[in-house]
Amino acid sequence: MPEAVPIISDHVARALSHLTSQFQDKDFIRALVEAIAEEIQEAEDTAADLCLLRELRTCTGAQLDGLGEIVGELRGGRTDSDYRMGIYLKMLKNTSKGEPRRMMAALAIITAASWVNYIGVYPAAYQLETDGATAPDNLYETMETISPAGVSVVGIVYVDPDEEALVFATEAGEIPNVGLGLSNLASPVWAGGMVAELII
Repeated sequence: MPEAVPIISDHVARALSHLTSQFQDKDFIRALVEAIAEEIQEAEDTAADLCLLRELRTCTGAQLDGLGEIVGELRGGRTDSDYRMGIYLKMLKNTSKGEPRRMMAALAIITAASWVNYIGVYPAAYQLETDGATAPDNLYETMETISPAGVSVVGIVYVDPDEEALVFATEAGEIPNVGLGLSNLASPVWAGGMVAELII
């Protein structure tokens, strides 16, 4: 479990350093200042502990169960890591109206991605692209559950960030440094770099 890190960890030393020279050698004054500063330090430590151990990214055990209860996601025997992911997704589902940014946020969390892209597909579908490092078995089903009713995921494409993938139907400059379009291809050349993996 991560330890709480207080914003200020040396209240006592700071308080004593502010004593003027005439009080530096007065034991009673120093003891009084130390006692007050120790109480302040305890309050600071407790506040930092509360922030860290009650935050979704860092909380564990019963605290995580409590957050899951709030959003309506029961643990069901999952580990803290899997349960935390479930809570994130439940929060997205609870607050989502199917906006592309919500779908992209969900995909970024699930696949541990630094880059994601959303492509609308007429009339009521979309495709997602990710440079994520993970590919859960139930990824497609998970994305379907948080999609709006009547809107389906037609594909999830994994793109290697170190290679350039072939990209269709994008205007110049729309998505910089993502991949090669047909207009970029010279002959002879292999088709636009790597072939991205399509998961359907």
